[in-house]
Amino acid sequence: MPEEVAKKVLLVDDEPIVLNLWSAYCDAMGVAYEIACDGQKALEIFRANYEAFGVLVTDQDMPVMGGIMLAREIRVLAPNLPIIFITGRPTLALEAVANELGATVLAKPVSLNIFKNAILTALAFVPS
Repeated sequence: MPEEVAKKVLLVDDEPIVLNLWSAYCDAMGVAYEIACDGQKALEIFRANYEAFGVLVTDQDMPVMGGIMLAREIRVLAPNLPIIFITGRPTLALEAVANELGATVLAKPVSLNIFKNAILTALAFVPS
């Protein structure tokens, strides 16, 4: 990981096994991250220190607050933050919302290589 990239990844999913996998991917890449188990918790973490984050990686279907609502809320605070939806149920509706938000959609399961490429591409566009 290049030294100039110091931004964190915010990982959001309601399934602990998925968060563990994504965390392991970030560890393998040497990328700092924080995790949240739902959109509301993620929004609280993001609001507390939004300048620390370089990309949001979120599931779509979660209790309390889903990924789309989270992405819309985060867009208010950080209009240029890269957002990646990783979902087990990619739909045309989600693709349409992702296009509207300037986000990317990946289908679960996501391999380390696909995850790594998506994160590094997103972080490359984050101003330091």
